[in-house]
Amino acid sequence: MREYLKAVEENRDIEAQVTIYTGNLNEDQSEIRSLLSGKLEEVLLDVLLGESNLEKLALYWVKGGNIPWKSLHKGYEPQRISLPTYPFEKQSYWIHSAKQQQVSINEELPAGSYGAKEKYSGSLSSQIRDRIGGLIGIPPEDLPAKKPLNSLGFSSMQSVTLKFLLEQDFGTEIPISTLSEQNTIEQMEKSLAELVDNTAFDARTNNTSKDDLNSGNTLTKILPDTAGRYEVFPINDIQESFLTGRKLRFGGDWTGCHIYFEIERDNLDIYRLNKAWERLMERHDMLRAVILPNGNQKVLEKTPVYRFKTADLRWKNQIEIKEYIQKVREKMSHKVYESDKWPLYEIRISLCPENKYIIHFSIDELIIDASGIYLLLKEWQMLYENPSLELPSLEISFRDYIIATRKFEKSERYSRDLEYWMKRLENIPDGPKFITGPNKDREFSNNDYYRIRLNGILEKERWSHLKMRAEELKVSPTAVLLSIFSEFIRIWSGQEEFSLVLTLFNRLPLHPQIDQIIGHLFQQTFLLLKKEGNEALKKSFHIIRSFCGMTWITAVSVESAF
Repeated sequence: MREYLKAVEENRDIEAQVTIYTGNLNEDQSEIRSLLSGKLEEVLLDVLLGESNLEKLALYWVKGGNIPWKSLHKGYEPQRISLPTYPFEKQSYWIHSAKQQQVSINEELPAGSYGAKEKYSGSLSSQIRDRIGGLIGIPPEDLPAKKPLNSLGFSSMQSVTLKFLLEQDFGTEIPISTLSEQNTIEQMEKSLAELVDNTAFDARTNNTSKDDLNSGNTLTKILPDTAGRYEVFPINDIQESFLTGRKLRFGGDWTGCHIYFEIERDNLDIYRLNKAWERLMERHDMLRAVILPNGNQKVLEKTPVYRFKTADLRWKNQIEIKEYIQKVREKMSHKVYESDKWPLYEIRISLCPENKYIIHFSIDELIIDASGIYLLLKEWQMLYENPSLELPSLEISFRDYIIATRKFEKSERYSRDLEYWMKRLENIPDGPKFITGPNKDREFSNNDYYRIRLNGILEKERWSHLKMRAEELKVSPTAVLLSIFSEFIRIWSGQEEFSLVLTLFNRLPLHPQIDQIIGHLFQQTFLLLKKEGNEALKKSFHIIRSFCGMTWITAVSVESAF
């Protein structure tokens, strides 16, 4: 190696021949590993190590063999160093100007391009690659056919989105297990091949039977309605459940579902930040929306100019600053908004000593979900840092989404899936109960529902081990965490059987811009947990995964049907 590097440095040919051994972990080496395993592997390694046959050891290693490296260096402990992860990148990535870079960031706002292509040509494999590549941001031609998709960042929720997209492509229903139980693109293609061959889809001519597309078996598409933008429209079932709980105040809990957080920043330009927010108000209709007393909602065409409330604390002492911030935090974190009065959010700025600023942000979840918060903050930062930036115009609105989903609720597929869930949930167990002991029958006041945020950190080694176990079980880390959480609840509630309502943040891919609009678009579903002996935890992994296949049927819609 020294001689080779020296020759390269001196730009001359190397005199001695250097053999370079290469391998590809993406290729299936299971047959070799299966053949040379157990006792045979031990004997092979003993012979090669005894002979110090480094060439054959290198060949065995690049083919996927396990080498006991310490046995090569008996008597001393060698120092191991890590090589660069990608030493020979084949593609070029150019640095653009600041303006170009801002636009490219916006184009990536989260995965908005996955539905951009309406038709496909070519093989089934190329279509699967194209869709998966769009979801995880990897060029389709760079996706390995035999590498586990979860190692590329493909999640269980993305498999649900992939299911919907492929159903649109092929004009037929695709069971979630057809995708979620397959670890590689190659396996997924084999699983889909027979199903797709039986559909009316023809990849060579890009024709799908019109009858299939109109049979009610596929999801509807959003049709923009610019003319009706400011007309009233119905609330969805999740909004209705939030509104009902707030009006009835079950258990005396006055605080509605809403989000509060704080952002600390140095050298903040409040005027510029406010201007950026005004542009977001113009862009996103739901920032100007109210819920009417009759249960409908409406986007206001015009609203007053919104100005942040500011408090100058720069001349206060630390005790006074701490008391003021805590007072604001207690008020805004548990604020109850009147749903028919705009705005359904509040923004305050605290100016602190040493050029420190605190942004207090509160918003009602009647008009936004968690993924919408992520989008809102990202666009807010972009417009603040670059006031001249022009975001691409939105073709659709949350109102268009609601109208489209209401249309789908009249389809044959929705009725069939709703009937399935109603039968499954006829004897659904109650949710877990934790109130025990001598005070279990006492009346609770609003103070009993004060919320605090808890957080913790799982060490890297433990998290890596947990993900490895999830891979062995062929489930996502999310399913593992949810299963562990369920077992924790089982222990502390003392209930063998109970139900949970799961919140799923995947949005139905009804339009290429579905991930760029703000509104309450998340889905909910039931998770029924029953005691199954020692296999309960492992079984619940797969139950959780299978329940993700019908996310257009929400927990609230099933309850309403009863």
